[in-house]
Amino acid sequence: MERLDEADLGSPGPLVHTLETWHGYRPLLVASLRRKPTPLTVWMANRVLNGNPPDTHQWLQLLREAANHPVASSQAQADARGFLKYQATRS
Repeated sequence: MERLDEADLGSPGPLVHTLETWHGYRPLLVASLRRKPTPLTVWMANRVLNGNPPDTHQWLQLLREAANHPVASSQAQADARGFLKYQATRS
């Protein structure tokens, strides 16, 4: 996902559905978000937050970081900002 960050892989699409069936995918998602946030990985972080996880604070922080990440595309940054606004309305 990091190398093909501009590719439309679906939303959520089969890739996300497959990843979500794997126990333990979240630490890999966290690592990817820290390396290079993409539109799909910030979307997945928002999807995690929609489930009200006990570590909500960490996921919100990852979106904050993605919104200004130096190697994230402008689309990934904008998506992260949009998801932060959305999550603020859910609280």
